[in-house]
Amino acid sequence: MENIIRKLKGRSLKEIIFKILTKIQGLIGCIFNKWYDENHSTFGRANRSVKINRILEKEIKINYNDNYSKDVINNLHSLYMNHYFDLLGSGWVNVKYGMVACGVEGIKFDSKINIAEIKYDEIWFKELLRESHMDYSINVWNVLVDGIKEFNVLKDENYVYEPIDWQLDFKSGYRFNEKNWYRNQKIKSGKGYDIKVPWELSRMQHLPQLAIFAQMQGDIKKTNESILEIRSQILDFILMNPPRMGVNWTCTMDVGIRVANMVFAYDLINTVDSKNILDKEFKKIFIQSVYDHGKHIINNLEKSDNFNGNHYLADIAGLLFVSAYLESNKETDKWLIFSIKELIKCVEEQFNEDGSNFEASTTYHRLSGEIVVYSFALISGVLKTDRKEKILKRITNKELKKALAYFDFDTGRLIDEYLIQKLYRIGKFIVDITKENGDICQVGDNDNGRFFKLSPCGNLLKTEKAIEIYINLSNYKTSKQWYWDENILNCETMISSYSGLFNRIEFEDAKRKFPIEYNIVKMLSKNTKYDVCSKDIRRNSTKVFDNNEPLKYRKETIIKFNEAIDLNNMQYIEYTDFGIYLFRSNKLYLSICASDNGQNGTAGHTHNDKLSFELNICGSDLVLDPGTYLYTPSSDRRNQFRSVNIHNTISVEGQEQNYIDKDKLFSMKNDTRCNLIEKGHNHIKLSCRYRNILHTREFIIKEKELLIIDCCNKDFKVNEFSNLISNGYGKIYKFKGIQSIK
Repeated sequence: MENIIRKLKGRSLKEIIFKILTKIQGLIGCIFNKWYDENHSTFGRANRSVKINRILEKEIKINYNDNYSKDVINNLHSLYMNHYFDLLGSGWVNVKYGMVACGVEGIKFDSKINIAEIKYDEIWFKELLRESHMDYSINVWNVLVDGIKEFNVLKDENYVYEPIDWQLDFKSGYRFNEKNWYRNQKIKSGKGYDIKVPWELSRMQHLPQLAIFAQMQGDIKKTNESILEIRSQILDFILMNPPRMGVNWTCTMDVGIRVANMVFAYDLINTVDSKNILDKEFKKIFIQSVYDHGKHIINNLEKSDNFNGNHYLADIAGLLFVSAYLESNKETDKWLIFSIKELIKCVEEQFNEDGSNFEASTTYHRLSGEIVVYSFALISGVLKTDRKEKILKRITNKELKKALAYFDFDTGRLIDEYLIQKLYRIGKFIVDITKENGDICQVGDNDNGRFFKLSPCGNLLKTEKAIEIYINLSNYKTSKQWYWDENILNCETMISSYSGLFNRIEFEDAKRKFPIEYNIVKMLSKNTKYDVCSKDIRRNSTKVFDNNEPLKYRKETIIKFNEAIDLNNMQYIEYTDFGIYLFRSNKLYLSICASDNGQNGTAGHTHNDKLSFELNICGSDLVLDPGTYLYTPSSDRRNQFRSVNIHNTISVEGQEQNYIDKDKLFSMKNDTRCNLIEKGHNHIKLSCRYRNILHTREFIIKEKELLIIDCCNKDFKVNEFSNLISNGYGKIYKFKGIQSIK
């Protein structure tokens, strides 16, 4: 009720009546659409030619190096080929119908699929799908099977495909229902299951990686098997996920990311498909599905009256990839023009002037930053083709003309200097918050969100070692000797992608380590590169005093270093729009969070972490942010990891900095205000006020210690540094941290 009143506040009676009537009309339409989709085939029937545009003109030529070792590539290639996935802390799991899950936080479900009954015949499809969707799905299954039979006959192989259960939360065992309409899927918090798990798998982010691995290995047999596997997985997904049915059409963001990865994997593997494994029948079904994805996105945009965040940005990027890859016609060109216009608008609205993201989360900045760099590269590449002439003929709206004025149509280059600078700063922000060990600091939520996952980035561990490290793997069982542990916090792959668009020295190290991203962006943009000057746009910080109220309570904390720090070699960096302050040298990294609550105060991905910090000395972490761990499976865990008590700051009278409604997992009261009071080459003082509490915290870096001085107008305790760390969604481990403190 409170939310409704807030939305109607300040509106005229006419506006309120119009809004109510629009809502009623929407509800009636929703009821009709549900009935129609449940009783008619939702698969498209457009008479489309079997044609899809090629953006990448050659295969990826990448040599093995420290990051692309043969052991890592072979291991991951084998896992994906055999349908093993490690997503959101699941451990490497063979995802199939009837599998038994390990459970989450002690909760485990029966997927209610009897393995003995799986025959993949008409009876089986009838069990899982509505009758109105069966004919098309059975046809797609037959195309899948026929392709395998032909491959095995021609190659004298015995390739076998076992379908993936796309509706399964394979962590908890809870199974969503593909017979249910997409808007009627259960998303209940605190019940032990996680809708993000099937969403994450169905983003298909493993397919481009599988395509790249197939090329890197230089083995024609493995390449052909990989092409067939990609073909089979795409067809498997299409036939078991009729549009607007089941869990994987519920969130448009995931639809957008999925279709971008599907067309991208298709483009990558096409460069080496010499045997025409991606045959005419596959292409016909595939192109229709890409079109169905585009229709779904344009009809289900996650647009809000309050703000448009990363979900809307991903929607637009997905539509951009659909419209760029599908052949030009009136509809797809309209989508393309709309995508370009909205993408520019998203960058203007969702990224601050200093390049940081408005959601007050460093890992959500990474997600949005990846979407932006690949999307703008694609736009430049498309505008260098004859597509631009067709687009120009269809521009009639002044607003669209204005959006396309950001580009030079003769070269496909951006010409708006302000936008170029902002794009550069998005990448520079990640460079600046990256530690010596390659990780970024965590501020706010981390849900492992990515747009493309191309280069493997992490560590190959013995399985018993991984189980020993991670608490979330306590019930994990596998016969596999090796465990690939993806490093979610290493963002050098994103930095490498920015080196494909910008000639800047700060991106070069990442480009050398992870050349795939550099090469892909370069190919997407058709060699469009920008030379930019790094302009200092930081504000002139002035002293801010909250009031003259004496701060009666004071405590000091000293963290000692084993090695001396050169104070003359200290770099101070501030992002005042975001609210993150950093001190860096060749031996020290200190990041301090004094952010606002993001999303225009909605605080959807914010934690109560004001004046909290991370500390790294000589490449080793001493103090870490606790991370996120889980969203909806456990509301208790969700609230624990965004609570003030778990962060490296102070607690006052048991109060949260921003009031948390335990039932609202993606919003908090907008109670806090942080200010910079003073700064110097080796010290900084900040304040945080919430309600009747005023807290100031001063950091003083000395040669062999960090002195932290906390002052407050109320009695308080300095929180113990968190030893429970989530370095990625669903992952959790015990962190030893620092020993020398007083």
